[in-house]
Amino acid sequence: MRNMLKICQLFLFALSLVFLFSITIVIAEEGLLDGKVFVGQSLEKHRRAVKEDELRFMNGKFHSIVYGQRGFNEGVIQL
Repeated sequence: MRNMLKICQLFLFALSLVFLFSITIVIAEEGLLDGKVFVGQSLEKHRRAVKEDELRFMNGKFHSIVYGQRGFNEGVIQL
């Protein structure tokens, strides 16, 4: 009976390791956000105007439409 308990504990431990590593692999996968577009409001402390902004993710890079109009370039995504 004691051996069966040890085997079950070892199995659960191994299963939890596989689960944790699979989550890490999904998070670290390159291009996970590529092709995604998010739309929301942009508000800055020193300006009162609220602007509609579009955040685009393409080829491992991030681009904001509002900040692009101000001369900012796209940046590399690092997860």
